Amino acid sequence: MVDFNVLPDWIFVILWGLSLAAVAYWQKQQLKRTQEGFPDLITLARADTTVLECNSAYQQLLGDWRGRRWIEAVPLAERAQVQEKLAQLTPEQPTFTSVNSLPDAKGEIRWFEWVNQGIFDRRGQLQRIQAVGRDVTQQKRLERELKEQEERFRALIENSHDILHYVDAEGRLYCLNPKAPEA
Repeated sequence: MVDFNVLPDWIFVILWGLSLAAVAYWQKQQLKRTQEGFPDLITLARADTTVLECNSAYQQLLGDWRGRRWIEAVPLAERAQVQEKLAQLTPEQPTFTSVNSLPDAKGEIRWFEWVNQGIFDRRGQLQRIQAVGRDVTQQKRLERELKEQEERFRALIENSHDILHYVDAEGRLYCLNPKAPEA
C-alpha cells in the first residue's frame, strides 16, 4: 500500500497534468469519431479564424484549411458582413447563421449555410469559433433559375397585346396584363 502522505507534492502535479492530457486526448479522438461520415462541414477555429480542426467532409469539399484563416476565403463583397457578425458574438448571443459563397477545392464557387458558435473563456472573451456548414449550392441555383423564369414570364405577360389571365381555385381572376385592350 502506498502512503500518499509521504509523496512529494510535485508528483501529484504531474499526475494531475497527465490525467488532463489523457482526457483532452480522449475528447479529441471522440470528436473525430463523431465527425467521420457526417455530411455537414465542421470546423473549429481560433477567434482570428485560423482553422484548428476540420472534418473529412470539409477537407474533401473545401480542402485542408488547418493553419489558414477561413475569413480569407470569403469573397471581399461578403467579408465585411461576416466580420461584423463575428465582432457581435457575445456569451449572451453566441451564435449566428450566414450564407456565403466560397471556392471549393477545385476553384468552383459554391454556396454554404453556416451556423457559427462562439466559444468564450470565463471573462467572456471569444476564444474559438465552431462552425457547421451545409452545401446549399443546388438550392441557390434553383432559386436563381426560378427568379429568372418569373422575370421572363412577367415580361411576356406585360408585353403581350392579347388578354392573358388565370383563375384560381376559388374563381378569382388574376394577372390581367396592363397592355391588353379593355374587354
